[in-house]
Amino acid sequence: MKRRTTWLAIVLALVLTAQPAHAQIFGPLIVFDPSNFAQAVQEVLNTVRQLQHMLSQARRLPGDMAARYRTPATPWRNHAPAEFVQPVLTALNLGDSTGSLYTQVIDRLLPVNDVLQRLPVALRQRLVTDYATVQLADSAAKLGIDQAGRIRFNASAMINAIQAAENDAVAISDDFHTQTALLNKINGASVLGLRIAERSTQVLLNTLEQIVVDNKRKRDSEVKLINATITQWRYGQEYGADLFSRTAANLDTWRPY
Repeated sequence: MKRRTTWLAIVLALVLTAQPAHAQIFGPLIVFDPSNFAQAVQEVLNTVRQLQHMLSQARRLPGDMAARYRTPATPWRNHAPAEFVQPVLTALNLGDSTGSLYTQVIDRLLPVNDVLQRLPVALRQRLVTDYATVQLADSAAKLGIDQAGRIRFNASAMINAIQAAENDAVAISDDFHTQTALLNKINGASVLGLRIAERSTQVLLNTLEQIVVDNKRKRDSEVKLINATITQWRYGQEYGADLFSRTAANLDTWRPY
């Protein structure tokens, strides 16, 4: 029994000492590790699940996105020609940075500096205040007309840009879609927001133009009153004296027969 145990020990020692030589001759031994294999399989499954999730998120919305989100554009219209107000209409169609077109259709204020010294102090301040109010109204009107005209003039380019963004958002080709379906819906909502904002601009612009017309009417009425006051104080005294002298002379030389 002891001899058998000794031989088993010798054989086991020979096997253990022979493994390196065997590895050198026949290549490395493959050692199977169940824990490493299970971990590798789990990593592969996780990768597959991630790819499946990415593919599901990359699917487009069902149906025709162009028909779902596209809305017709409202064309911008220019003011039609009109004989006596054409300069302002041209400014409202194209812009008027200098305000020269606006000044062609308004009652101009008369110069006031030479008259101020003739006025009583209380009336002088009142006239200056009214004069300044008209100047402020003119400045605001010129700026509003110019901005309205520039917005209208650039409207076609803005509509084209919005249309291009809408076409890209609802394009059929996959080259235009690297976002997920959620991003596609956001793009569609953004296009709708641009359309709504563009139409709101038109409505606000029309409101601005109506305000400009109303302000011009009030402004011209105030200018007539201011100009009448200036004219009265500039020529009233001389005119009154001349009128009085002529009346006195007529009375002195008047004969009933």
